[in-house]
Amino acid sequence: MSEMKTHNFTIGTKLLGSFVSMFGLVLALVAIYIGSARQSARRLDDVLRVYNKKLEIGSQVELYTTEMQGSQRGVMLSYAMRDPAASAQYKKLYADSGKRIDDLLGELRPLLTTENERKAMAQIEENRRIWRPRFEKLLQLCESGDIA
Repeated sequence: MSEMKTHNFTIGTKLLGSFVSMFGLVLALVAIYIGSARQSARRLDDVLRVYNKKLEIGSQVELYTTEMQGSQRGVMLSYAMRDPAASAQYKKLYADSGKRIDDLLGELRPLLTTENERKAMAQIEENRRIWRPRFEKLLQLCESGDIA
């Protein structure tokens, strides 16, 4: 018969083994938690960075839209006052602001993630498409002397 060795562990040895095992398990769980927390923080940073970029672009679009509206008024006033230099400046401001808006919308497009955001973008682009010929009509009327 083969002789089988038996190990007799004392209560202290068993408790120490259990403690070491539990400590190792706790360390593993803490490491998993820390890794998960870091990954969540990175995701939150990414989301906030994109959100802030959208807000920044939206604010700039609003600013340039206001410049375009002011340029339209400036064009009418400069034609009424027969000031061709001012008219040219307002036309340029209108064109430059429109170009900036188009560039910003190009930056914004890849950041859109929801259907509502895409619908809002489509509405902005539609408004831009409609606004262009109306400004051209305004210029034609002003140039023909029909300021009213």
